[in-house]
Amino acid sequence: MNNKHSDYYSFYSISPCFFPDISELKKKYYGYSKQYHPDFFTLEDKKKQSEVLELSSYNNKAYTTLSDFNKRIKYILSLFFDVSEETSHKMDDDFLMDMMELNENISEVSIENDEDKMNGVKEEIEKRISDLDLSILPEMKSFDVGNREINLLEKIKDYYFKRKYILRIQENIANFAGL
Repeated sequence: MNNKHSDYYSFYSISPCFFPDISELKKKYYGYSKQYHPDFFTLEDKKKQSEVLELSSYNNKAYTTLSDFNKRIKYILSLFFDVSEETSHKMDDDFLMDMMELNENISEVSIENDEDKMNGVKEEIEKRISDLDLSILPEMKSFDVGNREINLLEKIKDYYFKRKYILRIQENIANFAGL
């Protein structure tokens, strides 16, 4: 693939942002899906077919990533930081203590096998995610209008890892048998 499209945002000719116009994104995706559909290039040489297949695949990956909020956050941060699964991120002690208490509460409720209490815990987790999301909105909006200061990006990165941590707890609860 040519180097013109070094990232998904440049591929779609839009600026990196946390809150893109999803209808515009979808329109660009469908336009490229038609333009780079492999069936339209069956009579071309193997090199051209390979290039089109690569562009079609890239278009699918770009859209899948940019249309999903969690993937989009990770992708934007990956443009500035290493946010791979192996990356360790130091979270503040208060957050970690809070999560430890939450995990203890989940353990107690799951041992009791009390569905009503577990539903209360689930609601508490939803509220924590919502509060966390609301707390970072000003920074994300500032990024979307062009602010690329490192301290702003660090706050968003911290948010990303905290949110990921809470979502993992939420996922673990969903996997508890019988609840």
